This record gives sequence, C-alpha cells and structure tokens, in this order.
Amino acid sequence: MDELARACEAKAFHIGMDEVFILADPNCPRCKGKNPAQLFADEVKTLRAHLKKIGSRTWMWGDRFLEGKATGLGKWEASENGTASAIDLVPKDIVICDWHYDRSSETPLLFAKKGFDIVVCPWRKSDVALAQLAEVRAIRGGDDPAAARHALGMLQTTWCGLPPFAKAYRAQESGGATEKDAAAESANCFAALFKAIREKPQ
Repeated sequence: MDELARACEAKAFHIGMDEVFILADPNCPRCKGKNPAQLFADEVKTLRAHLKKIGSRTWMWGDRFLEGKATGLGKWEASENGTASAIDLVPKDIVICDWHYDRSSETPLLFAKKGFDIVVCPWRKSDVALAQLAEVRAIRGGDDPAAARHALGMLQTTWCGLPPFAKAYRAQESGGATEKDAAAESANCFAALFKAIREKPQ
C-alpha cells in the first residue's frame, strides 16, 4: 500500500474489502467464535488508520455493511455472514463505493444517512446506471441536507482492464461496430451515464 501510494502520490486509496465470505470460521484457530462484524470492522479500522497516517483517505466497497436478507440483495451485493453491523463500528470519513450491477437500490441513502460519503457504482447496464444517477440526484435534492452533502456522485466500474475498455469506448464513440463483451457493455454504460450527467436533471 505504501509503495503504491507513494508512486501515485495518492490522496485516496481503495482498500477493496468486498465479498468477504469466510470470517470467524469455526476451523480458524485465531477467529473462531468471534463476532464477524467486529473482526471486519477491526481490519477496516487498521487499514484506515495506516492510510490516514500516510496522508491517504480510505475508499472501500460497501457490500459487507449491508444486510443481505433484510435488503433482498443476497450474499454477493450484501452480507449474510454477520458483518453488516460493522457499519456502526468504523469511522465515518471512509468513502463508500456502493456497487450494484443488476438493479438500483436505496442503499446510497442508507450510507449517506449513516454519515458516509458515497459514490454509486454501476458496471454494464445503462438503465441501472441511469436509475442510480437519479438516486444520487434525489439524495442531493432531498429534504435532508446532511445526507445531501454525502452524495459525491458516480464511479463507473469496468472489470476488463483499461486497454479493452478504452478500445471499446473509442469504437462506441466513433459509431463503429462494437463487440458484445464486458468491455463494450461497460463502455456503453459509461457513455450513457456521462451523457445523462452532462444534461440538466428534469
């Protein structure tokens, strides 16, 4: 982390922490029987404290702070292994990257009301990205000024690497034929999202 932060002169650093499934495992001699939320929160706090010391703000995925069954989001986009209550155990200066790829949800408002700055993260479905943009704008224009300040915006994910994404985006931009793959889908999503961002909200 230190080497990357120095090399990039990073004022922000994304620590991941998504899709943590094995925690407080009964076969682990160190953490069996412990509270998964506390274990998760302790790791987040350790990383955040170190990053703060070297001058970088912590960013992370937010799925482990969401309750999978209560929200209906399931075990990938949320937690079903007891980590959700860690949301109340970590510092509020962390930026939460709230990823949902198949449908929009009300989770950005949940994070904002908890006091976290949030960015909402689509992937390859333009309709989902546009619905998420509407959520961000609704939070910003809502009747809770404290929550409104926490809606930082959108973060487009690609999951294909920069060269394939850039190639697909250039093809999309020039009107050329595009392949039907993850790179093309994320490039199309990016183009639709940022076209909408540049337009005035209705």
